[in-house]
Amino acid sequence: RCCFRREGRVVQKKRTSLLLCLICAMCMILSFKVSVRADAQRKVIDEAQILSEEQEKELQEQLSAVAQTYQYDAVILTVDSCEGKSAQQFAEDYYLSQGYGFGEENDGIMMLVSMGDRQYYFATFGNATDIFTAYGLERMDELVSEKLSDGAYGKAFSLFADLTEEFVKEGVTQEPYDVDHTYRQKMSLGTRLVI
Repeated sequence: RCCFRREGRVVQKKRTSLLLCLICAMCMILSFKVSVRADAQRKVIDEAQILSEEQEKELQEQLSAVAQTYQYDAVILTVDSCEGKSAQQFAEDYYLSQGYGFGEENDGIMMLVSMGDRQYYFATFGNATDIFTAYGLERMDELVSEKLSDGAYGKAFSLFADLTEEFVKEGVTQEPYDVDHTYRQKMSLGTRLVI
């Protein structure tokens, strides 16, 4: 009986130890997920340092409001280089690795500007691919590219934020802008930021 008890106790201790290890591992995984999502609260990542603090703060507030209201992430990322990757691949890798997006499909959009490569890219994820149709992205490109070419980065990003909010609102409440539902509203450019 002693041997059985001892073995039973040893087995019980092993099971308890295993259970504790599993609980600790789950806690670590959950805390990692929470910390990644906490980092994803930063909607403006200006690694190329082309925005003023005021511009960055105002854009952060606007894009955070879009995320909170519509459950779609909108992110602006500036970098010096895409590190040998295409702008598309760099944007997609960054967005997903940093925990951006809502829901299982990581719903959201990212605008990447690579200063050294002189490239920019709009990356869409999850349901945002339905809201930002090919037509919608072309329209956004037309409006934003001119500002980027002029070096008016603050205005370009402010316009991106305005358009993102309007496109998401329209896509969620009505139907996405597309060839049969065109975007025509005139925008007052740069009204949210003092450049």
